[in-house]
Amino acid sequence: MPRNRPSAIAAEIGMLSRGRSIRMIYAFQSPVRAAGEVGRLRLSALVAAPDEFSPEVLAVVHKHGLAGIAIREMDAEFAPGAAQAPR
Repeated sequence: MPRNRPSAIAAEIGMLSRGRSIRMIYAFQSPVRAAGEVGRLRLSALVAAPDEFSPEVLAVVHKHGLAGIAIREMDAEFAPGAAQAPR
């Protein structure tokens, strides 16, 4: 769920360089709509800025067992309670 930030670009380049598939989710939508997209896309992980992990999005991440990776400008960490993904 990228925004126009260097950290998002770096994460995308890193995933592409390792042959990972990327599905983009429009970050400038309501948390409810973003959560709906996260649930429909059958993701293994959600990579987004920490503020994108709204309660609605985090609930879907937990429900589907996704890894939630919060990226900052010079750091990345698991979103609260979202450190494991079964896929």
